[in-house]
Amino acid sequence: YNALSYEWGDPDQPSHWIRVNDGYLKVRENLFRFLHTARGKPRAQPGLNEYIWIDAVCINQDDDQEKGHQVQDMQSVYSYAHAVYVWLGTESNANIDSVADKIPVWHRAEQNVRWIPHDVRQTFYRQLLDPTCQTHLAIEDICNNSYWDRMWIIQEILSARGEI
Repeated sequence: YNALSYEWGDPDQPSHWIRVNDGYLKVRENLFRFLHTARGKPRAQPGLNEYIWIDAVCINQDDDQEKGHQVQDMQSVYSYAHAVYVWLGTESNANIDSVADKIPVWHRAEQNVRWIPHDVRQTFYRQLLDPTCQTHLAIEDICNNSYWDRMWIIQEILSARGEI
């Protein structure tokens, strides 16, 4: 299974009903958007990652005793997951995608090229520091996302043994 690390979102926002097994469950807007987005994405390894552990779905939110027990076991949940998905929401997808596209390119360049010319590095870093640069704006958007305000993310991300 995989696990989801996300922000529940504003309880005053509209909620949606989703089908779970033989019943229905009410979820908040942010989780609904994740599920809607994830449904359209192809699986990286078909058959391996069919299940996603999501606290709002897997823990009975109406049972305080169950919630207390599950909170104590969260580290195990995230450490045994094959991968931990970090969901920052849909508002800044374009900026997030632009940064995500650049990271592997620079990672490959650093691994495959022994020496990146000084002027190329200078240009890249100058662009990153320019507040009007799309990459700079994208990184700023990611860092300012309210997801990072959650204390739980430390445990969720640091416990992950698999991909994040």
